[in-house]
Amino acid sequence: MAMDLTGIENINEYYTNHYFSTIFEENAAETLSNWRARAADATATPNDPPTKTPWSLLRDFGRLYTIIHDRYLRTRSDTQVQPMIKDLADSLLETLGYGNHIPMHESASDEHYIPVYHEIQKANGAPLLWVLLGHSNNSESGLLQGYAFDGSAFDCDIPRIPQITEMENEELVTKILFALNEPPRWLLIVGINSIALIDRNKWNEKRYLQFDLDEIFSRREESTLQAMSVLLHRESLCPDEGTSLLDKLDDNSHRHASGVSQDLKYALRESIELLGNEVLYDMKHRQGRDMEADPIDAGQLTLECLRSMYRVLFVLFIEARPELGYAPMKAPVYATSYSLEHLRDVADGVRDEIVEVGDGYYLHETIQKLFTLIYNGYPCDEDTLNEAHTIESKRDMFIIEPLKAHIFDPMFSEMVSSAKLRNTIMLKIIDLLSISRSSGRRGRRGRISYSTLGVNQLGAVYEALLSYRGFIASETLFEVKRKQDSFDELNVGYFVPER
Repeated sequence: MAMDLTGIENINEYYTNHYFSTIFEENAAETLSNWRARAADATATPNDPPTKTPWSLLRDFGRLYTIIHDRYLRTRSDTQVQPMIKDLADSLLETLGYGNHIPMHESASDEHYIPVYHEIQKANGAPLLWVLLGHSNNSESGLLQGYAFDGSAFDCDIPRIPQITEMENEELVTKILFALNEPPRWLLIVGINSIALIDRNKWNEKRYLQFDLDEIFSRREESTLQAMSVLLHRESLCPDEGTSLLDKLDDNSHRHASGVSQDLKYALRESIELLGNEVLYDMKHRQGRDMEADPIDAGQLTLECLRSMYRVLFVLFIEARPELGYAPMKAPVYATSYSLEHLRDVADGVRDEIVEVGDGYYLHETIQKLFTLIYNGYPCDEDTLNEAHTIESKRDMFIIEPLKAHIFDPMFSEMVSSAKLRNTIMLKIIDLLSISRSSGRRGRRGRISYSTLGVNQLGAVYEALLSYRGFIASETLFEVKRKQDSFDELNVGYFVPER
């Protein structure tokens, strides 16, 4: 069973989405195994009370959370919610190994009030982790749109009205907390519905992890609680010695993203060969071209195949980046009929039945239609837009701004554009650009998330193929290398004829 991450939100890709959904489970396995063995060893000692794993303790905490949350749903007063959050945080901190709350009454800044509820320090006394309590008067607001308050106000026998920050939590973190001379590395913001884990090293891009407590504890799925333990436990964030587990996971995530871009270099090289050979096949068998009397310019065909594959990469990238506002992925008609993401889903469904796909041209025709829409824009004129007479049909409309760039100009890929490419070949190409070669020790292939790839990584893929030169073999060739050399498809190839 794969690890269930429902309720754990990977905001703005704290870890790359592909890594988090595919590889994280494998990287967390050693930590879970160690915790499990430690609990078993302690339980085996006759005189000691049973020891539970961190996720078992979280499951126990979930019962308290349910009681507090039900009480929260019945209350109408925001002042009653704050002590609930304080009680919640006290129990959660103890469950996750941070110990009992130590009241902190001093402000961490001379100019701004910062209600730090709990602190973990480095060996030199500098702050490593701060815990803040957060609440919003608007139940629809997220935790970062709420305000931090002084939970220590409820430590006294006679509670006082807690002081509340003037800034929303997001602004407080950006302008005050991480701007201090000695800011903490980690922030945990605890609310009634969620927890936010913020890493100073990733906050410039607003990347963080958010845990939906209601979702997690209403489901009580063990693998979700295991993931939550790995990501939030003190041993993961603030170990007594050595590098934090989350930093190790982050290194793995970066290496995986680099590995994905490396995979794409090989995938594109193979796709270009497949595409070029398919164009030649179509010229000979469907167009009836005499290759000897009317030879093909191999350099021009290589360039057109490169350009066609870059088109595909570009579209996959913009479809995975809704913040760019170009690909109308929210429009059902586009998403389910024209998008490359839709074709990736089609490829997923027929991957094991490639022979049965046949020699039709559906995949190629859909891609060509998409490229035409991008180059000309859609609707391409006012008359087309006016055809949407009814409210329902207007909902089915989508808009694509024309992109009059050489990369999408059909005049710059005449040989490829005039060919008809069989489904069997297009399926292989889509598959190569959709699935990574292998992931982790188990050699699993995973679906590539283009939202995880930055412009720099795609640029590296682009540059790796700039020197690619294809040629048309007039006889059977064998690719060779020296015995002592390792083989790399991206390096210069050497060929000898069969004869």
